[in-house]
Amino acid sequence: MTNLEMIITISSGILVPIALFIANRQWGRKKYVLIKFNHNKTIIYGIIRDMRKLLLETNAWNSILLKDTNTTYREYLEVLEERYEIEYSDLEFRALKKKKLSIHQLTEYVEKLKIQEDSLNQMRINLDLIIKKVEINN
Repeated sequence: MTNLEMIITISSGILVPIALFIANRQWGRKKYVLIKFNHNKTIIYGIIRDMRKLLLETNAWNSILLKDTNTTYREYLEVLEERYEIEYSDLEFRALKKKKLSIHQLTEYVEKLKIQEDSLNQMRINLDLIIKKVEINN
């Protein structure tokens, strides 16, 4: 075996495990992004379902939800449904799954999804409070 062949063999023995480690780490982050995507999708779907149920029970469609903007429950629900159909569609999930992302892009996705999750959890809490008030008043 020549010196060049020996160097190539040793380099391969070092570089291949490193490359596999990086690929595995990247796949782990990608998998986390996909799981977080589906988690957020589940939260927003539950919010839409429960808000629609509340509005059907109370007929409060045209009541003001956000006083500073005069936004009604109906308008808010319509926007939520539109966002859900666009941002959390199966097509969007498949595109995200197929898309090759750098570590930096994956990190940005994780941060974006965490922020969305926090917002969705706050919406969930607010909706649960409204539902409790309605139950108490009935």
